[in-house]
Amino acid sequence: MSSIAKPHLILLPGFMGQQEEFSHLNELLSGHVQMRTLELPQAVNTAQVFEEVIVTWFKNIRATLPRQFYLYGYSLGGRMAMAVAQYLIVTEPEALLGLFLESAHPGLQKPDDCYRRLQWDTAWAKAFGFEPMPAVLGRWFQQSVFQGMTEQQIDTLVAQRLNLNGRELATQIMQFSLGWQPDFRTVLADEALNVWYFTGEHDRKFTAVGKQLQGVSHHIAECASHNIHFQNPQWIADRIINVLKDVEQHP
Repeated sequence: MSSIAKPHLILLPGFMGQQEEFSHLNELLSGHVQMRTLELPQAVNTAQVFEEVIVTWFKNIRATLPRQFYLYGYSLGGRMAMAVAQYLIVTEPEALLGLFLESAHPGLQKPDDCYRRLQWDTAWAKAFGFEPMPAVLGRWFQQSVFQGMTEQQIDTLVAQRLNLNGRELATQIMQFSLGWQPDFRTVLADEALNVWYFTGEHDRKFTAVGKQLQGVSHHIAECASHNIHFQNPQWIADRIINVLKDVEQHP
């Protein structure tokens, strides 16, 4: 990067993610961007719908963020990032320099799919709320999107999450269920928004989603599954650095 001030990159972790989730990525990008990882909004008892809860949370923290920034969201954090992007396109079109999404679903398109997803999330919420965390986490990381992860990698992810509050996770998984989320495909296709979409080749579900999206630059990480920044943070860092170099050379 040149002597120009380093751009800001705001990151949103995924479900069960913590601020330390991007520590390796932070180390790799420290010379290129100013990074800040946010805590996801807490689930609250409210009549607000998915995007309204997120926008309310974002409004409350907006003054603490830089005037302009790139936004990066992984999985649930990516879904929330899309809601923030939708809000900023209307209210502050110059604020969001670009959107990086890692394994983030743009939204279900059929009511039946939304209903099935709510049932699926309800089952997980019961598990997180009432079963021992080691058992639930063990099953969580056996889902097909994590296919290709080694046993050691899964053990590491489980160990990092054992102290989380299962009841709080149960509430969060229901309030921010994909079944409640609107379809953000029109946001991603907006010509005013630059979007880079990252998926792992072993995560066939999200790679298929990425291939169908309009208006995004889709990049597939070899030998990776859903959690690319954990499995191969260097791959993510390289892609972000290349994007920033290209923007700097062709503003």
